[in-house]
Amino acid sequence: MIRSSAGPEERWETWELRVRDRPGALERVLSILRRRLVHLETLSMNREGPDTLRIELRVGGRPDLRDRVRQELLGLVDVQGSTDGEGRMTPTANGRGTYNSE
Repeated sequence: MIRSSAGPEERWETWELRVRDRPGALERVLSILRRRLVHLETLSMNREGPDTLRIELRVGGRPDLRDRVRQELLGLVDVQGSTDGEGRMTPTANGRGTYNSE
């Protein structure tokens, strides 16, 4: 578990990503989180099928930064979809996720 304290203007959100289990896929997800200096409270990964991983993240930060990071994650070819803090998942026809900001 990776712990970090969020500042007073930061809020925590839980995301679930569905990621294709291919070489380098997890590293690509983690590199975006590292580059953007996202505050992580928890990070867990489970196998969801023979070729799919479920990565659960509890992230903190300003809402605008979290939204930007989420957009980048959904742009990765290995990310098939994402569930937001309210449990909504919006995969596209080609299996890649889209972010619904409503």
